Amino acid sequence: GMRSFMGDGLRWIVGSRSMRRFWPAMRLFGPIAFDISADAFVAQIEAILAMDDGLRAELCGIDVPTLVIVGSQDVLTPLGDSEELAAMIPGARLAVVRGGAHGFMVEKASAFNETVLGFLGDVVATGQAPSRPVAAAV
Repeated sequence: GMRSFMGDGLRWIVGSRSMRRFWPAMRLFGPIAFDISADAFVAQIEAILAMDDGLRAELCGIDVPTLVIVGSQDVLTPLGDSEELAAMIPGARLAVVRGGAHGFMVEKASAFNETVLGFLGDVVATGQAPSRPVAAAV
């Protein structure tokens, strides 16, 4: 089932160094944290695969401050993909969280928070903040 699949898949979500360091806790709590239905997981993968690659051309039209952030050990979204994404968005900033994998925002929460807060602080300090609210996906 999904619990077993996600337990085995932790190595894709969490970096190898963190796996070695926190293995007992991850072995115990990882499957609980990823206890989702197979239908939900399949729907997520299908949505990713169905995405129109032509939308990449729209990236050059982004005109708000943008932070592209990636973990240095992310196998699912590698650094090269993030570099390409940042290069396509005018003025985007690329940040790499060293030692983080695909789940770096949890695995390396302090570094993630520091990076995002620093970016937002720079945006406010330079007056680049949008004048109107921007919708965000959560």
